[in-house]
Amino acid sequence: MEYDTLSNIIKNKRKELGMTQQDLAKASNSSKANICVVENGGNPSWSTTIKILQALGFKVVIENLEE
Repeated sequence: MEYDTLSNIIKNKRKELGMTQQDLAKASNSSKANICVVENGGNPSWSTTIKILQALGFKVVIENLEE
């Protein structure tokens, strides 16, 4: 199985939806600078990343696999 980076997933989905970085920033209540950081492999806060993913239509789930 081949895995993609989170930055590529976000960038590709944004482009698939026909959104600019500014559009995504507005939809995620973030800044264009944060979108650039994420798409270039930077490490924004988890809350920023989750907002961006949700604005793109992703459901974010954190599950404890030990249970």
